[in-house]
Amino acid sequence: MATGGADSGTLDPLDIRGEIAHRASRSLIIAAVLLAAGPVIFALTSFESHYVFRWYRYFSIPIVAMEIGILIAAAASGFRPLQAFSKISPPAQITALVFLAGIAVSTTRAVVPNIAAGHLALTSIHAAVALTLWDRLTSSWLKGERLLLIATGLGAALFAIAAYLLLFSVRDQADFNWINQGVGGSYMRHLSFYGVVAGGLGSGLLVTAKNRSVLWMSFAMLLLGTALTAWSGGRGGFGAILLALVAAAILAPFEDRWPKITIACVAILGGCAVSMLWVPPSHHWGLARILGSSLTEYDSLDDFTTGRWAQWRESWRLFLEQPLFGNGEGQNAYISRVTSNWTQPHNFILQFLVQWGLVGNCALAFLVGKSLLSAMANLRSSCSTVVPAICCAVAICGVALLDAALFYAYGMITLTICLVCMSVPASIELREA
Repeated sequence: MATGGADSGTLDPLDIRGEIAHRASRSLIIAAVLLAAGPVIFALTSFESHYVFRWYRYFSIPIVAMEIGILIAAAASGFRPLQAFSKISPPAQITALVFLAGIAVSTTRAVVPNIAAGHLALTSIHAAVALTLWDRLTSSWLKGERLLLIATGLGAALFAIAAYLLLFSVRDQADFNWINQGVGGSYMRHLSFYGVVAGGLGSGLLVTAKNRSVLWMSFAMLLLGTALTAWSGGRGGFGAILLALVAAAILAPFEDRWPKITIACVAILGGCAVSMLWVPPSHHWGLARILGSSLTEYDSLDDFTTGRWAQWRESWRLFLEQPLFGNGEGQNAYISRVTSNWTQPHNFILQFLVQWGLVGNCALAFLVGKSLLSAMANLRSSCSTVVPAICCAVAICGVALLDAALFYAYGMITLTICLVCMSVPASIELREA
């Protein structure tokens, strides 16, 4: 008598589980491809030979499309939002709801509501991706964290190549705007937001590599990330990559730590050399600008920080005016008395305080702190995932202390991915999707 074949008219449980596993594997690969392709698509579609401000670039539409694609891929593998939300701890549930409610209230206080509403939509999508990744990585995408991190680093490295080729193509255009260059952002320093991702993940993946293919792929990520960051001329981004290297040296497995750190140092030096092969015809670019601006004597702290010190004091004043719920996202250019052309204060802590106030930030701090505590608990057993995620987070937050990396979508979603990946429990049984 048939017990479960097709001829019996019933489905074999093994066939059902096999189909679930197949869909899960396929959706995980799709998510990884999206992470690798998103930044390159953004570079190719945002570049213009004559720069014009566009909301497409400001709201990073290809990156948002990448996130929505990940949500769709997860839904195809069995992700159900309410079911996923019910599986997280009650304190995390309450805190997440407080955070979302708090930032919604902050949006109602904005002087330019449509800008704040656009940013609120982006933040909500980031939050949805966080919940989605957590649910999938603890169920049908089990042990997929490292693949997602590798794909993210690969996407940033490919962006570096695309940005170089695009800008090299207009090297002879006399009227090209080398300040607002338009590739994956507006300002030239925005290139470093992608560079630090490649550099941070490259350093973390390199020191935890278990085979030569991953080791040299990580080497290439770190080299290209360093090259792009040094090429863009930003002190903050270059320092952030060095911070990520320090984090990698501290957290790397002890047995072959120093040989791999040596290789990482070679990659950084190689990236510096590559960045000097061709430098755009502007004194704002290149490693020479980084060294020159770092060694120059300045008359004041505001000069040394390129106007940031005055904006930081203004941002603190703005926070004190609306301490509970903040002023809404994307409002700095409209409410700051110091400058009208800075969309944010060039410091993510002050940016978050001004836009979300104490309510949103206390809730966010709880969720991030919970993730970091999980990372520390997972460090020994999940080193190959936790170390790259921490190194990348260090790099992103390092540059975001001085620039806008966490104002735009790419930095926020990359940091979100890192926080989720580092906090996935090391010992977890596969649940059926």
